[in-house]
Amino acid sequence: PGRRYFRKGGENRTHQMHMYQLDNETEIERHIAVPAYLRAHENEMKAYGDLKAQLAKKFPEDIYSYMDGKDVFVKELERKAIEWKRATQS
Repeated sequence: PGRRYFRKGGENRTHQMHMYQLDNETEIERHIAVPAYLRAHENEMKAYGDLKAQLAKKFPEDIYSYMDGKDVFVKELERKAIEWKRATQS
């Protein structure tokens, strides 16, 4: 609810787009904060990339296990990214 997700490329995805209702501020903030945080924190970007690569290798045909494997890391990453974004805007 409150968002649309599009992707191009099927199994060989080349693009993805998240679109949110204008009033869905929480999701918009999250999707802006995380990439900015990763660009500013190279060690976090590497850790996230390494985790994704490990999970993709372990679960090449099981997207749900792949997503479950990222869940704890991503939730903590989102928390830190939002906190960082808010602190840098002050």
